[in-house]
Amino acid sequence: MEILEAQKLCNHLVDLIKEDMNQKHVSNYMLAQKSGISEAHLSYIFNHKKQPSFYILLMISKALDTKLSYFMERLEK
Repeated sequence: MEILEAQKLCNHLVDLIKEDMNQKHVSNYMLAQKSGISEAHLSYIFNHKKQPSFYILLMISKALDTKLSYFMERLEK
């Protein structure tokens, strides 16, 4: 897998997380409070300026009460 392809997949994963947040009516502020990740860092991730680490993805999925595997499965479709 090339770097550009991996970045596109990661960006798509972030977009799936944002969709889940919208469906659950979770704001960036609420997610920051629940996950312990700063709102600024989340903003960089959601604007595709930074790639989230595996740890960050786990913290986000836990805060959304959604398994990370759910997002990964949707990514494969």
